[in-house]
Amino acid sequence: MYTHMLSNDIFFIFDLETNGLPYSSSRGYKFVGNWPKIVQIAWGLYNYKGENLVFRNYTLKPINFVISQESTKIHGISNNFAKKNGKKMSDIVDILKQDLQKSTFLVSHNLNFDKNTLLAEFKRMNRYDLIHLFETKKQICTLKETTHFCRLTGSPNSQSLYKWPKLSELYKKLFNISLQNAHDAEYDVKNLSKCFFELIKRNIINL
Repeated sequence: MYTHMLSNDIFFIFDLETNGLPYSSSRGYKFVGNWPKIVQIAWGLYNYKGENLVFRNYTLKPINFVISQESTKIHGISNNFAKKNGKKMSDIVDILKQDLQKSTFLVSHNLNFDKNTLLAEFKRMNRYDLIHLFETKKQICTLKETTHFCRLTGSPNSQSLYKWPKLSELYKKLFNISLQNAHDAEYDVKNLSKCFFELIKRNIINL
């Protein structure tokens, strides 16, 4: 599915926390009203050895929306905290672009959600340059790539006999340790990067 990993490959591993879920996960980012607003975004650049080169983590200021109490229960970021301490997306988007330009691969756990949520935000900002840049990258979804590896029983999805693994379930499968600080984008990126390079090491994901 992917080309062989080269020594100059750079992996952009990212995660989002949001104000809810999409109305329909099958609708693309162009339906911007379908996709939730971003509350926290974190990403890291990693080389082929798994070494971290750059790490960014931002809480975003809620503009034209309110972070619901239901969402706060999941990620712990309240509306008041984000209003006081958050950055505007417009203040960080060019930093994101600079890091994205350095990468060859995009990696996310549930790429469909993270990608469409982020591209919908770019579309709201009329940043079509970022949409184009994002779509030119090779993309890896660890959720879908590890469904058969984790072999989790439960409600099956339409594409597999097994249910899609949460990041915490993948982490437990790989390391036999319970994941800490789930639903914090900063720690989710750090834990996902650990999982990702272990998956490569074991040839579960082949590049």
